[in-house]
Amino acid sequence: MHIAMIAGEYPPRWGGIGSVVYHLAGHLASFGHRVTVITRADDVKPPSQSGVDIVEVPWLKLPMKFTRSYAKNAFKIIKRLNDVDPFDVIHIHLPLASFSAKEIRFLESNIAPVCCSLHGSWLGEKLGVIRAAKAGESAIWRNPNDLAIRIGAKWYSKYEKAGLLNSSIIIIDLLFLIEIYRTKNFKFLNNIFFYLLVFLWSSFVINLIFFSVDSTSSILRTVGFLRYIFFVFAIKYILEIKENYYFDRIFKIWTIIFLVVSFDLIIEYIFGQDIFGFKAELPGRLVGFFKDEMKIGHFYSAFILIALVTINNYLDNLKNIDDKKFFKKIIFFSFAALFLITSFLIGERANFVRVLLIFVIFLLFYKKNFKALISILLICGIIFTSLVVSDERFKQRFWVTFLNPLIKHPVKTLFKPPYGDHYKAALEVFNRNKIFGVGIRNYAPETSKNIHAKNSSVHPHQVHFEFLAELGLFGYFCFFYFIFQSLFFAIRSFVANNDFYKFSGILFVFASLLPFIPTGSFFTTYGATLFWLNFAILAQNNRSK
Repeated sequence: MHIAMIAGEYPPRWGGIGSVVYHLAGHLASFGHRVTVITRADDVKPPSQSGVDIVEVPWLKLPMKFTRSYAKNAFKIIKRLNDVDPFDVIHIHLPLASFSAKEIRFLESNIAPVCCSLHGSWLGEKLGVIRAAKAGESAIWRNPNDLAIRIGAKWYSKYEKAGLLNSSIIIIDLLFLIEIYRTKNFKFLNNIFFYLLVFLWSSFVINLIFFSVDSTSSILRTVGFLRYIFFVFAIKYILEIKENYYFDRIFKIWTIIFLVVSFDLIIEYIFGQDIFGFKAELPGRLVGFFKDEMKIGHFYSAFILIALVTINNYLDNLKNIDDKKFFKKIIFFSFAALFLITSFLIGERANFVRVLLIFVIFLLFYKKNFKALISILLICGIIFTSLVVSDERFKQRFWVTFLNPLIKHPVKTLFKPPYGDHYKAALEVFNRNKIFGVGIRNYAPETSKNIHAKNSSVHPHQVHFEFLAELGLFGYFCFFYFIFQSLFFAIRSFVANNDFYKFSGILFVFASLLPFIPTGSFFTTYGATLFWLNFAILAQNNRSK
């Protein structure tokens, strides 16, 4: 391959990034790859390595600002070099190269897949500088770089985020493929869920080849969907390896993370900001570690049932309180009530509806204790009502703009702006291309022909409308055939084996597809990762007793 490495440090700048890139470039070159390192110009000539070309670009010699000027010049030179000798992959070393999301998407669409490595974070650097200052290190205040980090870390952290969120490469997929090649273990190919996923992907390929109005927009999403197939089986493989050796450990780790996130959210609600100082910009919302109102709600709905099963299993294994079943029930249902209340406090209405639904169904099957469930719902209902009455933020969020209009005018409320305009725009695109749609990722350009375009978006914010608009009735049928068959096999397996981790995955996948509840794009990395993670859990083989 011809590999481009974008590194703000390279010898004679022997920093952490410089050392990594120097040795990585040399190592890749020793395997026969050609590496072009694009770095900042320096007065001292860089050391030479066989198979490694060094291209130096100018940069503005100002603290922090140099990362952006260097990235702009690197962006220009990548395009020029690619015209002469095309790149196969671009490896960007963050955070010393500040590319915008638009620039990275351009590189992905027009040149080559992009892989981003984060060697450190500006916000982390800022925290270190602040701690050093508190320790009385006077150099902190005399150093212009440290001062620039204190002032500009938050601004420049957005470039790190852009790099990570738009990176093409999912490392877990690569590790999984290396592992199955090394062990020659191809059993995952002979699996009903693999056949169903390939069937779904094939429908995308057919749409891309024959019916997409702009195949250049569709091809990245269509080919990129393969990463989710391998992701599902990578997770499935890890859960099943060595007769489920890692199974319980993985779920315990996820549960600990979930508990920490829950604690942090409660801190944010009480004090107005979380333990890192993050706070929501919108009233009646929480952001937690994610610093994003939308993502935290999605995360919470994805892991709440996993956490409940893990906590219950832990309580069941406590030998010193075997005779205190009532005590165990109190602890379990206390955690259940806490999670449900926290989901409400997040303020993300769509995900709260999903959480409430799967919560009720899950506990009915899991504990089979109708009285306890009613008690929890009554307690939580009283708390919710108290919050809505006493807190103006929740009153506006849940009653004034949601429940009250929904009760009075359900259809009108579901189709009110902004989501209503997205749905109407999607239906109009669908009406012009009923059978095969306009192709994946072509909804946005097609809405330029749409009377609702001014209020539209890059996707319809609802998976049903997204499939109808972009893949038509053919793609919509293929998708829901895939979902129906997957849930059928998973439910049959759950009934036979009574594995409630599997049941948690089933419920999340089901709740993710509820109609008229806003969703992210089915193909967006963050939401899709949570969806396919739970799909992997429902697809796992039955564990041996």
